[in-house]
Amino acid sequence: MKNIFLPVLIVVLAFCSCSRSVDPKDVIPVPQPELSDQTVYTGTFNDDFIMVDLFTAPDADTICGRYFVYDKRAVVTLDTFLIVREPNNEAWISTPAFNGKVTGQVVVTSSEIEVSAKLSRKRFSLSRRHSKPVILRLSPWHPEFTPYLSGRYAADVFPAYVLHSDVEYGVAEGYWTSFPAQGMRYWDILSKTALDALNDKQLPLTMDIYLPSGDSVKMRPLLMLIHGGGFYVGDKAEPTYLAFAHYFVRKGYVVASVNYRMGFRFSQKSVERAGYRAVQDAHAALRFLMHHRQTYGFNPKRIFLAGSSAGAITALNLAFMKDNERPSSSNGGLISEALGGIAAACNDFHEEFRIRAIVNMWGAVEDTALIDDDEQVELLHFHGDSDRIVPYRCGLPFENVGGRINRWLMPEMCGSQVIDQIAREKGWKSRLVTFNGFDHMPHINPDLTFNSNFSTIQSETQEFFLENLRMNSPVLEGPVVCDDGDRKVEYRICDNEFSFVNWTIEGGFILRQADEKVQVVWYGNAPVHRIGAVAVRTSGLPVNISLDVRLE
Repeated sequence: MKNIFLPVLIVVLAFCSCSRSVDPKDVIPVPQPELSDQTVYTGTFNDDFIMVDLFTAPDADTICGRYFVYDKRAVVTLDTFLIVREPNNEAWISTPAFNGKVTGQVVVTSSEIEVSAKLSRKRFSLSRRHSKPVILRLSPWHPEFTPYLSGRYAADVFPAYVLHSDVEYGVAEGYWTSFPAQGMRYWDILSKTALDALNDKQLPLTMDIYLPSGDSVKMRPLLMLIHGGGFYVGDKAEPTYLAFAHYFVRKGYVVASVNYRMGFRFSQKSVERAGYRAVQDAHAALRFLMHHRQTYGFNPKRIFLAGSSAGAITALNLAFMKDNERPSSSNGGLISEALGGIAAACNDFHEEFRIRAIVNMWGAVEDTALIDDDEQVELLHFHGDSDRIVPYRCGLPFENVGGRINRWLMPEMCGSQVIDQIAREKGWKSRLVTFNGFDHMPHINPDLTFNSNFSTIQSETQEFFLENLRMNSPVLEGPVVCDDGDRKVEYRICDNEFSFVNWTIEGGFILRQADEKVQVVWYGNAPVHRIGAVAVRTSGLPVNISLDVRLE
């Protein structure tokens, strides 16, 4: 029965402009309901758009709400109404412009409500102009909304993942590509590998690729992890990198954890060549991933790297080293072959890439001159200021090794504190998190368990990447000042990297919308006027934007 009396009301509203004045004492008080999208009806009345927001009082025979009839102006008045049901298909109507009885006839079809109604002759006489019944069509209105995954890249929204293990991204000559050695002493490591470091052999280069299970988004960020170990030991599946991979894949990232060639003989040139080989392999891994970006579903404009120790050194060199800056030892000599250019090894893929951000965990560079102005990348550094393996500032690596072996085996390097300072002087986005009093690998306890520093590293890294993904937020364009003389008011989003937009409005109504724009009408008597949107990027990341509007 409520649907009968609501349309009857709306017909009366159409006569408001020609009805007689009403004595205020005859008007029934109208409650002030709150707008609710569950009760909104829209339709047409004599080709005009009409909106009614229905509020039902506790008495089932009483209906009240708000309404407006769109008259092509951008600012309208939202008026209140009250309907009291009476017998014989009659109702008592009260609005700011009319107070009296109406009679009506209603025909309900499968798709709409069609109403013919007239004012009661006992209360009112109609002019010839309004002698014919008025046809009104109404249907329930619901705002357009496209579901999206809230919390992506910030929370664990994917409880499961798909793991592609040991994906081969290239083949190259080297000593070995995996040596899990956590907790082993240096001399035990050297005794186990001394013979293997005498002869090169063809080695398959592999990575583990983690994908969020059930995710339909195909433009996700890629995080490539590069393990540490002094270019001598380590593996892509060691606890630190497993924990990182699990942490980020559950938030929606595509994660690739890579193995690369390791090992060297006991000379400074051999150590240098080992570091350069790692750069070549990391470059090959990214070329492979770029070639298969549609298969793994990531955005080539959102490539992030994270590495610790030797892995961080590799990531930094990958970002900053050009072919004309590679070490002279890579050119070969009497007993060593030339290693070739950075992009010339391991596979035949030639895709180019750009690294957007690097998480440097207790890494360094040999030469700060590598950091050129045109190689801008966002940087987040973690380092213990008492690190004796990779210097926090500048110095020789492996100061913790007995004797003076590091002085003829290792070049001087500059660590996170210096890199951060240089980057900030260039105007780059760079931040350093210092673990005061901590040595190398400040996230690991003596019993090889993770400490609270690791939680800091993960959470800071997550927010660092998320800030990068939020860069260049969409902008809402449209008039910020409106008056009742305006005829058509539109707002649009200026961005070409979103999949869809969910629009919201306070103090107004959205008349029509496309993905990138909306046409609105503002309520002149509303206290707040704001147009907002959740723009969901192609990466699946929702971005909230809004614009406050003033009425004059």
